[in-house]
Amino acid sequence: MNKIFAAFLLKFTFQRQLGITIALGIFMLALFSSVVGSWQGNQRVRTNLLEQGRHITENLARQSVLALIYASADNAAEAANATLEFPGVVGVEIRNTNQRVLLQRGNTDPVEFSTQLSSVSGTDKNNAPQAAAVLDAESQNAWRFAAPVYSQPASSPFNEVVAPELLGHVTVVVSKAALTQMTAGIFVANLITSLSFALLILFLIRFLTHRMTQPLNQLSGIMGRAEAGESQVRAVLAGPKDIADMAHAFNSMMSVLEERAAEIYQLNADLERRVVERTDELAAANKELESFSYSVSHDLRTPLRAIDGFSLILLEDYAGKLDDEGKRLLNVVRDNTSRMGQLIDDILNFSRTGRLELTFAEIDMERLARTVFEELQPAVAGGNLQVEIEPIPPINGDSAMMRQVFINLLSNAIKFSRASEAAKIKVGSFTEDDETIYYVSDNGAGFDMQYANKLFGVFQRLHGVTEFEGTGIGLAIVKRIITRHGGRVWAEGEVGKGATFYFSIPISPQHQPEGDMK
Repeated sequence: MNKIFAAFLLKFTFQRQLGITIALGIFMLALFSSVVGSWQGNQRVRTNLLEQGRHITENLARQSVLALIYASADNAAEAANATLEFPGVVGVEIRNTNQRVLLQRGNTDPVEFSTQLSSVSGTDKNNAPQAAAVLDAESQNAWRFAAPVYSQPASSPFNEVVAPELLGHVTVVVSKAALTQMTAGIFVANLITSLSFALLILFLIRFLTHRMTQPLNQLSGIMGRAEAGESQVRAVLAGPKDIADMAHAFNSMMSVLEERAAEIYQLNADLERRVVERTDELAAANKELESFSYSVSHDLRTPLRAIDGFSLILLEDYAGKLDDEGKRLLNVVRDNTSRMGQLIDDILNFSRTGRLELTFAEIDMERLARTVFEELQPAVAGGNLQVEIEPIPPINGDSAMMRQVFINLLSNAIKFSRASEAAKIKVGSFTEDDETIYYVSDNGAGFDMQYANKLFGVFQRLHGVTEFEGTGIGLAIVKRIITRHGGRVWAEGEVGKGATFYFSIPISPQHQPEGDMK
């Protein structure tokens, strides 16, 4: 029942719900009033018909005196026929005091009357003779009335009072058809009247509810337009006071929301302008910094070449004048100038990865990894190194940039695992969510995870230069390239047990970031 009521509330509008509820209420009221009115009318008609039946029975008793005195059915026939002429009378019967039937007309079958309501004795409680008719029995279809018949007392010359003599009884059966017909007529008349009045009231209520709910419907429509995103909508202040108050509150709310929306729009515009300005300034600063780094790196090459060249001349042309310590110091100078040159090259590569435009195409990552490793094989000549490159899926990216990623990661893996007795390097991949994750793992020196956040920073090293060569820029270059491809980099490792470097590439990138602004 609750589900039906809930569905009713959701399916129909408030006006329709109100109309249906009122219509049902008025119909039930009309039906109830018709039933009550019919019952009351039935009681009044029943009382009148019972009174009429008693009068007819008493009249027949008075007309049957001579017939009972002379036991003449012919004399009784005229009175009986006259009684049957009354509406509703379906049977009469006249009996003497010995209960012998003198005359019977119509239906007076006593079997039909199963309920005996009263008995006719001919005397009241004071033994005074009575000629009043009573309702003797009642069935579903008829009433049976009975009355005693007394003789008329003659005048006595001696002024004596002579009591009437009981001569017999008369019985009159009256049909209930008239009662049923009149009751049905009363019910139909009451129902028609009630329904007519109910329709009039319903029409009036519908008119009033339409007048009352029209402003509410208009307010609902205005709210729907506001919900759809339309601005500058206002409700009309009309209808009952509570609906007008609701419309006024809605208008006030819309005014406040529009003011706040305007403020937010202005704030967003200012923020966007500031972001554009800061972005332009940052891009210009980065460009200047890259240009400066590029220029400085190039400018440093000339004095480095001079230092290296003069050191070589001293070693070759003045070797006989230098002792062993002098020669060692000149070799240290040359080694540092070489390392400085490598550092300058790495800085230039790092700067170049942020300036070069990416050219996207499909890259066979497995083939690229194998090619890079073949190029790096001279660095592991004579070593016991096992390399496993699993089948890995292709990506959409810049081929030159991804080549540099594999060069840096594989060269690091070779460098840090060459001291292992059974060095092993593995290249693989797996898919997670909406990105493909590639990894390069080794069983070399490894690192302490508490320093993992420093691995991809510029000039960040976890090992000494004398232990492992390098400038500390290779992983920073990897991070910049992968970031420009919309991915991310991270590493896991343990000291003495090796390390694994991961980089992810979106499976279906919608756009490619153009590098970080750091």
